[in-house]
Amino acid sequence: SASDNIEQAISVLKKTQPGPGLSKEQLAWYLESEKALLKLIRLRRTQPALRDGKQTTVDCHDADVLSYLRKNPVGGESVLVLLNMSDKSKKVVLDLKPQSITGGSAKSLLSYPNTRASEVPLDAISLPPFGTFVAEVK
Repeated sequence: SASDNIEQAISVLKKTQPGPGLSKEQLAWYLESEKALLKLIRLRRTQPALRDGKQTTVDCHDADVLSYLRKNPVGGESVLVLLNMSDKSKKVVLDLKPQSITGGSAKSLLSYPNTRASEVPLDAISLPPFGTFVAEVK
């Protein structure tokens, strides 16, 4: 499977020494990218909203932030995706009631750079420069 192949590649790369034209920083970036890809593959497998859900654009009132919602087709949790496309930190305030999301917080599934917060209020989501936030919402 794709995730098995990625895990194998990560295992090999961890043993790889930087060579000509490949610095330790580049190798670290590559490994982080592979880990993020593996997390995304796992999320898609475990989240019906990501596999089968309808995508709806969410207006977060900031042209630098791409935001959308994937609605779970059979009810249950939907998935919110926020991408900061700028080199500046952003604070996002969302009202998801028009999308039938009544909860006031989001449960973090994936963020980059990685943050420790597991539950984030929808009226105070902080995104670092070029940051990503993927969360479950009800």
